Amino acid sequence: MEPEAAKFLAAGLAVGMGLLGPGIGIGILGYGAMQSLGRFR
Repeated sequence: MEPEAAKFLAAGLAVGMGLLGPGIGIGILGYGAMQSLGRFR
């Protein structure tokens, strides 16, 4: 594998892993909001 290709692959993986955490956090936040809406209606 070319060194430049490995660098791009590593950068893509780092961005992907970095966006995974906030996505899960926003999902949990939305889940809590939907639970409270369903509970108090």
